[in-house]
Amino acid sequence: AAEILAQHRAAGHDCEAHVTVIRSVTVSDGASGRYFLGGPRRSAFIEAGVADFAKALQEHHGLVLETCVVGGYESPENALNFPDLEALFRSKLEKGGVVIVERVHTPLEIEEEHRLLQFARCRGDQCRSGPSIDQSIHVHVVDGAFNLCPDFEWLCKSRNVHDAPLAYNPFVRDLAATDVIQSPVGLLPPDAFRGVASAGRSRGATRPTPDWEFVVQPGEAAALARMREQLRDPQWVLCFSKPNTAPMALKPSTTLLSPYLSTGFLSVRLLHAELLEIEKGAPAGAATKPPQSLRGQLYWREFSHFLGYLFGESFQDGHPCLLNSKVWHHRDHEPGRKDLSAKLRQAQTGFPAVDAGLVQLREVGWVHHILRHLIACTITRGYFGLSWEHGAQLFEDLLLDYDWAINISQWQWLSASFLFYQFNRVYNPIGFGKKHDRTGAFCRLYRVGVDTCGSLMIPHDFNERSQRMQTLLQEAYLSADPGFLRLLQVGVLDEWRKEDPAFCQQLELLVHRAKRTACVADRAHLHRVLGEVERISPTASKDSPVHSRPQQSQSLSPPPSAGRSTQQRKRWSRNR
Repeated sequence: AAEILAQHRAAGHDCEAHVTVIRSVTVSDGASGRYFLGGPRRSAFIEAGVADFAKALQEHHGLVLETCVVGGYESPENALNFPDLEALFRSKLEKGGVVIVERVHTPLEIEEEHRLLQFARCRGDQCRSGPSIDQSIHVHVVDGAFNLCPDFEWLCKSRNVHDAPLAYNPFVRDLAATDVIQSPVGLLPPDAFRGVASAGRSRGATRPTPDWEFVVQPGEAAALARMREQLRDPQWVLCFSKPNTAPMALKPSTTLLSPYLSTGFLSVRLLHAELLEIEKGAPAGAATKPPQSLRGQLYWREFSHFLGYLFGESFQDGHPCLLNSKVWHHRDHEPGRKDLSAKLRQAQTGFPAVDAGLVQLREVGWVHHILRHLIACTITRGYFGLSWEHGAQLFEDLLLDYDWAINISQWQWLSASFLFYQFNRVYNPIGFGKKHDRTGAFCRLYRVGVDTCGSLMIPHDFNERSQRMQTLLQEAYLSADPGFLRLLQVGVLDEWRKEDPAFCQQLELLVHRAKRTACVADRAHLHRVLGEVERISPTASKDSPVHSRPQQSQSLSPPPSAGRSTQQRKRWSRNR
């Protein structure tokens, strides 16, 4: 907003001289029924942070912040509610005002952006039907600052799923090769708006007073202070490796910046720039590399948001690369199955490490990411066999750092439904507690029971039920759709070849067929987009007016099987 007003000032417009109010507008059809995504703790955290932000705007820039809600949300206290956009613009948008529409990535926000932009661009005679706004209103569309890259369309390849990078390493390589990561804009200069202090009070910015306990203090000022504290020691930053942190430590062993990143109180671009600056001054090879490094964690966030953008609403409802959900409903008819979700919310799984993590989640709203992995694995493929959707909903309701795309991608990952396929690797909740909470201090902190000798009380049928789930997943993989199977790489098959040769032989054949199916789908897509492409004949000269065939994605050609003869491999190579 400050940059756009500076451009108006340079162009000779005078609208910025009258800026005394900034209105934050949220548009919805009311279907979700909630203003903030996530549970009540996260909503209170955001409202408290927005109140601090509004106070800073008023003290340092003389600006009043008003929260405007359009379309039926259960909005925050003191927010201004409007039935539609016309009512908002007619009553609150003065002549010469400025409307700024920010590009976003999540499906719900994309719909909001489209509706707002469609109305804002409808001006006077240009609008053939329906209401319009005044010609003097300035409408600007800006790139969203919630991600490192402003737009994911460059990776989507016309939203063709077969061409998009659907694994972390290819995504990071593309991210680095295209140089699209944006630099932070910096903090707001004191005279950015040249506003005059108003006697009004910020609307929708009253600090809430519920009895919520936050693991970190809300607001932008607290976020910046914590970031500076965590990055104070460059050596700690360079040596940071997420897998080596302590998941059941009494004091969190990570940065605790995720609540700020998920709510926007901390700029991911600012944090990324600070990490790059620290790594720049380090000797070669001294810094941990992604994905284990702090910078690698930001790329995981970016990758999850890219997947959410690519698949849209189908990311949570069943996208083409997801394992069929029927594998998780095979035991729905069993007695007591419906009560299992309630037991999870009450932290009564019988595994102390899992129960302690669930209690921490309920009371604090934050859990170390490795402990989240244990919870997700145990709930799904490790023991209970519940659908990943149950766990995703539980985390949505309780997490302070809830993020729609990250939450879904991680639950699909840990249930071996997407992105991760070695379901023979299972977190053992018994060994996990013995390794990371040897004295039982973490379990006692969250009031999880131990016997009189101090050892953990555990179920004794873990190995049997875990093996049963592995057998069910093998059957599910052998009956999976081609869109899921084609993503299985050679390393996955090599691991299964050692683990279960008979299963691997069947799976390898299905993967080969799935890749051929994807090859046909890709060619059909290219034909629709590019039309018939003329091929170069062997006798054509360099100056011949012909077009070359477009290079195909690596996913179009299946790798040769390790079980083929040398002659078959040579034939495969020639055909390729």
